[in-house]
Amino acid sequence: MPELPEMENYKILLNQKIAGQTITEVQINREKSINLNPVLFIKTCHHQKIIDINRRGKHLLFHLQNGQTLLLHLMLGGWIYYGTEADKPKRTVRKKLYQSIKTILQKGIQHGGYMDNPLFKDDKLTGGFNALYQVYHREGEKCNRCGSIIKMEKISSRKTFYCPICQT
Repeated sequence: MPELPEMENYKILLNQKIAGQTITEVQINREKSINLNPVLFIKTCHHQKIIDINRRGKHLLFHLQNGQTLLLHLMLGGWIYYGTEADKPKRTVRKKLYQSIKTILQKGIQHGGYMDNPLFKDDKLTGGFNALYQVYHREGEKCNRCGSIIKMEKISSRKTFYCPICQT
């Protein structure tokens, strides 16, 4: 499931590959995925040069020569589970957590995220963060910090990996 590092990576790679290119064909596989009449959508996009690609959250924005913007969303979401009000971390813990998340996201972006499938044939960046996992997808392995065995639990049908010593 693409998260922020993957979306930022896609933005960078797509800018390198297709910014400045002209859209030569428009194919709509699912009419529900566009918010225009299909004929108008094709007319709006066809033969337009892609000026730039930006990212806002998990959306990719393709800016076209005619001033229109195509918005791409991969229809996958992320969320944070806190549990009850009493389970929420205190303010100092939240600040430290925020800084840690920010650092990890920046490293994820720098190393191309975790997705296994490259964006294009010679893409060597996508998935580079996999080798840097500290706990994610390492259930049953030793924690790099304390040597304890990493555990996995399902929370709201999502897998959560953690070290029972370092992260409790």
